[in-house]
Amino acid sequence: MNTRASREPRPHAAPIANNDCFEQLMHLVSMNGYAFTRTLLPKSSTQEIAIRLGSILDPQKIAPGHGIATVQTLKPRESSDLDLQTYGGVYGRNEFPLHSDYAHWGSPPHFLMLRCLEGPPLGEHLSTASL
Repeated sequence: MNTRASREPRPHAAPIANNDCFEQLMHLVSMNGYAFTRTLLPKSSTQEIAIRLGSILDPQKIAPGHGIATVQTLKPRESSDLDLQTYGGVYGRNEFPLHSDYAHWGSPPHFLMLRCLEGPPLGEHLSTASL
């Protein structure tokens, strides 16, 4: 377990109730490097939300032929089900080391957007160690 993350207080997850709150969300990202929100346009696709937040990096232009999708679905899986040359293959359902996806690219993304489509019921909290 990442002891640093487990000692930190849980960041406040502010609800984003309407489309006018994107400016506030981007302000939090620019100030803190991240922002948490309880809900953000739950009926919109991840790509629709990302477009509202800024320009989207196209992996096909940077790494053609690698088959990297712009929006990817991440699901916990057992390491035995994955390629051992990947973090998922090495760590499986265990905690991953801190890392930056695509940091090695010539034009790395400035931000990564993670969106949980199936989370705990309202009122229950995830620990920052699981984020």
